[in-house]
Amino acid sequence: MPKIGLALSGGAARGIAHIGIIKALEEFGIKPGIISGVSVGSIVGAYYAAGYQANEIFKIAASTKMYRITDLRLTQGGIFKPTALQTDLEFHFKNLTFEKLKLPLTVCATDFINCKPVYFSEGELVPVLLGSSAMPAFYEPVEYRNMTILEGGLTNNLPVEPLLNNCDIIIASHVNPLNAECKKLSIANVIDRSFHIAVSESMKQKKTMCHLFIEPPLLSKFGILDMDDAENIFKTGYDYAISQKKQVEKLF
Repeated sequence: MPKIGLALSGGAARGIAHIGIIKALEEFGIKPGIISGVSVGSIVGAYYAAGYQANEIFKIAASTKMYRITDLRLTQGGIFKPTALQTDLEFHFKNLTFEKLKLPLTVCATDFINCKPVYFSEGELVPVLLGSSAMPAFYEPVEYRNMTILEGGLTNNLPVEPLLNNCDIIIASHVNPLNAECKKLSIANVIDRSFHIAVSESMKQKKTMCHLFIEPPLLSKFGILDMDDAENIFKTGYDYAISQKKQVEKLF
């Protein structure tokens, strides 16, 4: 069996689709041997690398609060402290480090001062996950290893690079399709879509690096804060991945 690398993009609430895609891969008998992720993709990837199965990860995700009103804190760095998310991560990962995960994991974050992506694959896990998923102006950046790190998607929203030369087949799960299905207008969705329009050209290049690029088109109807739609987002990812069975079979 060839070694499979799985790259997971950012996408906030849409990242729940990653879990549905992983479940479909499980049903195909495919188990990644190495994972890279950014933002919510890093969190989903960390759970999987720690040994959680797709159904378990979904239950955790569906009950996780992105923020609580009690976390509201108007600071120079962000509107919210990531207290709710941090509590959940610390509960499930306890004192896990990258080295103690069952699968190799690389997490991409953005070095705010030097304006470049940084990759972590050793040391503390939770601070890196919080930093990688710290959406600008929404969550406070994280101070870690003498760096200020925040949303990794700003510099690399599909970290395929850590998988190159480290596996035989690269499968990418990208949950930010740009198509006409996006009809919701809100501040969050306009900012989100504008960001992905800006990085769409680089995403075309990333696609060529992958043996299989999974991007459920119907995900565009969900916003980045639509956690109440967790079940539908999960199902959208799962159903689309199942529909790609023939493409998956061509890889082996």
